Amino acid sequence: MGSPGDETGRFDDEELPHPVTIPEGFWLGRTAVTQEEWRRVMGDNPSYFVNAGPSAPVEQVSWDDCQEFVGRLIEKSGRDLYRMPTEEEWEYACRAGTVGPFYRPVSSYLFENCNTDNPDPPLPELDAIAWWCGNAGDTTHSVGQKIPNAWGLHDMLGNVWEWAEMGSDAMRMESGKYTSVLPPGALQAIRGGPWYGMPRCVRCADRHSMSPGFRSSGVGFRIVRCSSP
Repeated sequence: MGSPGDETGRFDDEELPHPVTIPEGFWLGRTAVTQEEWRRVMGDNPSYFVNAGPSAPVEQVSWDDCQEFVGRLIEKSGRDLYRMPTEEEWEYACRAGTVGPFYRPVSSYLFENCNTDNPDPPLPELDAIAWWCGNAGDTTHSVGQKIPNAWGLHDMLGNVWEWAEMGSDAMRMESGKYTSVLPPGALQAIRGGPWYGMPRCVRCADRHSMSPGFRSSGVGFRIVRCSSP
């Protein structure tokens, strides 16, 4: 987990590569939760980009909103198997066994010469896997249109940031249940980069933190299905 010190576009708050242990197997949503999926569980649609369609990712949802979604999903399904991912799980799933800035090769020359304020020259290899400021056209897009990573997960980079539980060992087994050990109101991570992100913001290691009440048209989420209750 993390990025080497010489990775192009690296931010100072990214940790250097280091090993982490994920204590339990898990499944992660193939895509971010869509506007239609949110509506079916919550009965409304808070998204700014409603015109992007029901298969576009839901956005304008806070960490607290997402926790409520998970709670209602558990209630509706009758199965206590769902939760938000940790940062460790998110990055592990995003990389799908790779170690570079992106989960598919992107021309190092083009990436290194892509101005941080103006995406020029274009990055066709990044276009193939992500919606970012160079191709998104100031909106989100239906999930699953871009080439997935090696584990079949779409849009892990671009389209919307995704909430993840921040901090090493944020989730632990306690009394037979996998639960958060972070204090209420703790900052949470957003990962993966948004539709308006520059290339440096749609890298596997890029990370930012927000208060649990933060909402933005560039922030959505995907959920974990646990291997056991």
